[in-house]
Amino acid sequence: MVLVVNITKEQLRAIKNNNILGSGNFSKVYDVSGNEIIKLWKQNAIDMSDNTLFLENMMNVYNKGVDSSIILFPEKLIYLKDIFVGYMREKSIGEELNVNMLLNYEIENVYNLIILLEQELERIAIDYNIKAGDIKFENMIYNENQNLINIIDTDHFTVSNKDKYKIAKYNLNRLKLSLSTQLSRTGCLSNIKDKETRNILGNLIANDDLKFSDLIYSIKEKENVRTLNGLKRK
Repeated sequence: MVLVVNITKEQLRAIKNNNILGSGNFSKVYDVSGNEIIKLWKQNAIDMSDNTLFLENMMNVYNKGVDSSIILFPEKLIYLKDIFVGYMREKSIGEELNVNMLLNYEIENVYNLIILLEQELERIAIDYNIKAGDIKFENMIYNENQNLINIIDTDHFTVSNKDKYKIAKYNLNRLKLSLSTQLSRTGCLSNIKDKETRNILGNLIANDDLKFSDLIYSIKEKENVRTLNGLKRK
């Protein structure tokens, strides 16, 4: 179960005096300690008419009590009186994922990183019926020390009553759409020579049984390149 923390206006002001790590349309993220961050909603988010449903969805997910080193779920929900104003979670260490990392890291490492992500997105679906939303580069951090990618924004994750294996495919499809879209924009994938690998690429989005790791594995085995960036020079 997620812990609920009630704070005062004075404590809220003290949180806002900390360094801002990030800011979006509806929230700001504050660095409150060496190991934790606090995400506070801006007033326009608190005033949203669907805030109650949003909170209900978050509570359903967080009450599952998922323990994950890959996906950083909130650990404490923060209330000011009866108003849900934000949450606390473990601080992610590393750099926001970007396409140059995927292009220039050794392809064996890229493959292993993607496998870890896919396995975790499958696990939360099959074990907890959690449907992953908003999977994009801005919500992923590469932790070099642990050599893994963290998903840091789970605000739009929900608990679904659909078949758990369909949820798993949905989660994997969200990931491969995000990653393949970014890589396609670099032009490197258009230089794939191997026929089987090109076939995987051509069917990647439409075929729910294909994972992004299937494409990376085929490139790794068939294209004779050390990095994805090496495809550009072929």
